[in-house]
Amino acid sequence: ATKGQNIGMYNFEEFDLAHKAGVPGVYKMFQDTTGVIWFGSTNGIYRYDGSRIYEFSAEQKTILGKTNYSFLQAKNGDVIIGSDYGVCRYSLKHNSVELLVHLNRVFNDRSRFYPICFDEAGSLWFAASGKGIGVYADEKVTWIANPPEIPAESVSKISDVFFNQLTGDVYLAGYFNIQT
Repeated sequence: ATKGQNIGMYNFEEFDLAHKAGVPGVYKMFQDTTGVIWFGSTNGIYRYDGSRIYEFSAEQKTILGKTNYSFLQAKNGDVIIGSDYGVCRYSLKHNSVELLVHLNRVFNDRSRFYPICFDEAGSLWFAASGKGIGVYADEKVTWIANPPEIPAESVSKISDVFFNQLTGDVYLAGYFNIQT
């Protein structure tokens, strides 16, 4: 079985403060369990607590990627971030970013990494365009073999991921369905 997360309630009424503080074109939003709103924007990732914008250092921005952000929160509060560069873990406790998965390929808008869920053992399941489904555990990545009915070229077309917590099904951009 796999586990998702509970989303809290927004802790602010307006986005105007964030926009005035310089958060550019937002295309992805996520709220962590502390109430902080994460924005995937046309200029990187920002965090907003209702009154203040938090940015990442230049070094952290490099490993967080430039586009195609997706988010998942671990039980310990860490935020798992997928992007066009890889999968990272942001530690709330240490205010640090760690790169978990990167495939040493071109940094472009067609590259996509999506954290999906954590299984009962605490392993992180994720999808990577051009590669398929992977599992990150004990600082290693294991790739799941595609079922025979899924052609290898179809995984290069992943453009989004949906995890159904009730059934354990993972849907990758409508191309196929894999049960975890």
